Amino acid sequence: MIPTPEHLRACTVPEPAKAEQHQYVGYVKCPCGCDTFEMQHTGATHEWDGEIIPCTAEIDGGFFFRIVAKCVNCGTEHLLLDTDFHGWDGFVCREELGGHLRPRPALVGWPCKVCGKNMHKASVLVVSEDKETAFEESGGVLDETNWQEGFGWMNIDIRCAACGHSHEAWVSCETM
Repeated sequence: MIPTPEHLRACTVPEPAKAEQHQYVGYVKCPCGCDTFEMQHTGATHEWDGEIIPCTAEIDGGFFFRIVAKCVNCGTEHLLLDTDFHGWDGFVCREELGGHLRPRPALVGWPCKVCGKNMHKASVLVVSEDKETAFEESGGVLDETNWQEGFGWMNIDIRCAACGHSHEAWVSCETM
């Protein structure tokens, strides 16, 4: 299992038994102890394998993909994915923008397709290169302390906390 990516350390609990080589698997849990969230995304969707799923949104000529889990207990928002900041694309975007992020677009909620409620439990899967490949391909950006930040893929699975409907690979995003 790869080390937990920095942005997921405070909001996920690792599940090493579910991870394969070069993967991080964890379930989303707020530091307050709650594991139920309002899921939010950048607003664009497409159909994949019979399901509607969030995808990259084109807004004012820019391409954005953000996923936030807002705790239903304390209201804390946990950024699970922002392609301008996370994964390989994030390193490229920050370099092109001089290390600064563009203004973040507004997010929309994700209602369950069965019951319509936006209360979900979630787990994440992050797939990364091996450490040596990450070093080589990053051009010196990644090192022993942060190589897992240059991950190439993220999946987010969700399950409705109200009715139990599950959506595997609700987000399946290549970040390269």
